[in-house]
Amino acid sequence: MKDKEAFFLLSRIYGINNVLIRKGLYSSYDRGLNSNLLNDLGCKAVQGSKTTDFSISKVCNIDDSYPIIYSPARVIESKGNDIVDVVRSENLSLTKEHIAIIGCPSDISFKDTEVCAPKVEINTKLTTPRIEFTKIEETKYLVDVSEIAGNYMLVLNQTIHDGWRIKDANTETDLKYKKILVNHLVNGWLVTTDKNLGKQEFIIEFTPKGASPWLRYISLAFLAILFVLTIYLRPKSDGAFRKSQI
Repeated sequence: MKDKEAFFLLSRIYGINNVLIRKGLYSSYDRGLNSNLLNDLGCKAVQGSKTTDFSISKVCNIDDSYPIIYSPARVIESKGNDIVDVVRSENLSLTKEHIAIIGCPSDISFKDTEVCAPKVEINTKLTTPRIEFTKIEETKYLVDVSEIAGNYMLVLNQTIHDGWRIKDANTETDLKYKKILVNHLVNGWLVTTDKNLGKQEFIIEFTPKGASPWLRYISLAFLAILFVLTIYLRPKSDGAFRKSQI
């Protein structure tokens, strides 16, 4: 029961909306137990006909999954423990507020251990501003932060990578906020600011190092030219050739 609670809670934290349950994974007893458990966790099972994959017996909708961008109301230090152990020890299944688990597990494989920020490095009380965001492209978001009352953490629910950068929305220049590993998996930034600022606007975008921002447009232009040349230089049909000889 505890393992399944932790699984669904972590799914919610990582912003997963649906869990697919395949046929034949449970005995008839386990299937009944599983259905009761899903209901107890507030996870509603719907008919498998909702998906085109006939091996799926249930599609479980997870309520209140975290948004892709948020500011946590509570920050917890993992202290090297596995994230499942942290979820269990903190009784996080009892809370609806958005949380952020910081620090790295003991078996960390990241080369950049600077992202494993212990709570002591966050030496001031964090606030929780209002976050609104717009998805501009698949890997680009416009983020509006309002009701700012002091320093806060901004979390992007995508696997941590150097390519995810936070920028000023007006100039699109990189901002030097400290990057933090959140929930042992995703990106976070510690935003230090004047509590009287009131509002900020950011761009969060995936731009790997060495990639030119113009590369995408050059590629599109090249494809357009290639398409035109393909049409223009396409060999004429035999009928058209014979007609030109008459």
